[in-house]
Amino acid sequence: MSGVGFGLGFSVRVKDSDWDSGARLGEYGWGGAASTHYWISPKDELIVITMEQTMPFNFNLEFGLKKLIYDAIED
Repeated sequence: MSGVGFGLGFSVRVKDSDWDSGARLGEYGWGGAASTHYWISPKDELIVITMEQTMPFNFNLEFGLKKLIYDAIED
């Protein structure tokens, strides 16, 4: 997971990379069992929680939603 660091119970986006290209610097979050996800973007004052029940674990919903959500926010 290039561009992602870990600490204090969650992952943190520390630099841009091809992994999760829709993520923003400073964004943090975690994925749980059955493909549940949450991420927080302090810059955008945004919290997103997805409650999916998909096994094996995948990132499809999170990655798809990030682009839609961030594109809808004015910078």
